[in-house]
Amino acid sequence: MERGGPEDAPNVGAMSHPPDTNITGGPIDRGWSATDKENTMKSITPRSRLVLNCSVFSFVALFIFIPLQAQADVGPLSREQAHLAVWKIHNVQPGERWGDRPHNRGTTVQVESRLFITNAHVLRGLSSRGATLSELRLSQRGSRDLTVKRVISISEVYDLALFETHEEGHGYLRLADNAGFDQLTRLAGLGHVNGVYRELAQRGVPSYEDSFSYLVAIAVSTEFGKEDGFLAGTSGGPIVNANGEIVGVMTQSSYNIAMAVRVERLNNFLGGDEAVACGGLNDLQPCLLEAWRGLEKRTEDHDSMSVIARFQLWHHRKEMEQGHEFMSLLEVAADAGFAPARHDFAQFQYEQGDSGRYKWMKLASDQELPQAQYRAGYCEYRGYGVEKDVVSGKRLMRRAFRQGFDP
Repeated sequence: MERGGPEDAPNVGAMSHPPDTNITGGPIDRGWSATDKENTMKSITPRSRLVLNCSVFSFVALFIFIPLQAQADVGPLSREQAHLAVWKIHNVQPGERWGDRPHNRGTTVQVESRLFITNAHVLRGLSSRGATLSELRLSQRGSRDLTVKRVISISEVYDLALFETHEEGHGYLRLADNAGFDQLTRLAGLGHVNGVYRELAQRGVPSYEDSFSYLVAIAVSTEFGKEDGFLAGTSGGPIVNANGEIVGVMTQSSYNIAMAVRVERLNNFLGGDEAVACGGLNDLQPCLLEAWRGLEKRTEDHDSMSVIARFQLWHHRKEMEQGHEFMSLLEVAADAGFAPARHDFAQFQYEQGDSGRYKWMKLASDQELPQAQYRAGYCEYRGYGVEKDVVSGKRLMRRAFRQGFDP
């Protein structure tokens, strides 16, 4: 059976054709003589040749360069590039917009390829507004949006959530070895304030720390306003050191004092500690509900993390305007020695007109909690709930200022 080629070409087998013929037995350059080549090239103008050369280059780039870029894995980012790992997280439901920007519900940071960390309460807030996974977006100025593929785990005790995206980001931030006070210098909080990325520099010196968290004062810009409860949208943002390594994740705050979950606890969470595994369903509610039940159950234990669980559960109930009904949780945490709980319990007593406010505020002040130092000092300066002592009151307030507190 003939395969094409000139009629006078020898009929040779596929394994025995001469070097100057193709597999069909015809000449390799069949039908394309040197004269044909010369005439064709003369018909092409210099401009046409330039276009042809550019087209060939683009064709090669398309099939060689672009696939290599698409297959390249992202790597760790430096301190100067840290902003590329920090995204705002929001939903795309109608009516959830500020101006022409999607409503900013919180901040998230990339910690590995396609893996991101944020606060559990950020996802809970989005879910309470009816958002499903398919409606979640990660946004960053000058970049395409990322979409959420699945939520891997949630911990209401640590107030952390781990999720995976369909698309790759620009890179991730490494986790520091530890968050000891010897390393808590030259820190910055990275987050999206009302939808706009900001690097919030550390103010003053580090103050309070415990096995779960530490506090850091953040220099607050008056450009976006200041409020008790930190600045809107920074929840879930990382606290980074001078090397761009994560030493904590912002969760709760009082004025400009941010509470950061320590990187040691973050590592524990990534290892599955205090975490509920999610099934990757589009509906967030089942996993959040299971994590909530785990938090309630954890408060029945009698260890250090049960104290944290009581404090977290009270804050959740407070957000639901049920704080007064669950004040016993906060009191137990305060009595166990957790300084932030002592401060909040003192504030509750003040709101109720209870004269016992100073006692709890002073206990938290002695633990180097700057906002408690300021308020205990103010009580002494004015004689509220304690004998008036102007000198001691000023000393405590100055101490709070040195640690960065900005009332």
